[in-house]
Amino acid sequence: METISRLMVASTDLIEAEGRALKGHAARFLFAIGLGGLALALILVGVMFLLYGGFVLLARYLENFGAAFVFGIVAIGLAGAALLIARKTLRK
Repeated sequence: METISRLMVASTDLIEAEGRALKGHAARFLFAIGLGGLALALILVGVMFLLYGGFVLLARYLENFGAAFVFGIVAIGLAGAALLIARKTLRK
């Protein structure tokens, strides 16, 4: 009986310790996911400002329609490049 009670106490202690460790890992994981989401949002805003700045610069020399057309093609090219990089990354 004593062996069984010691086994139960040891099992309970192990479960408690693993629960605390899992809680710490989950908190760090969620914090990293949040920072990654923030970084992604800032990168998207930065790219949008770069595209808008290029559009405004080009609009000084072309009509607005021409500048929008050129930067539409640039945006599609950037999206295609991002998709190709993601595809190569996922195939590895």
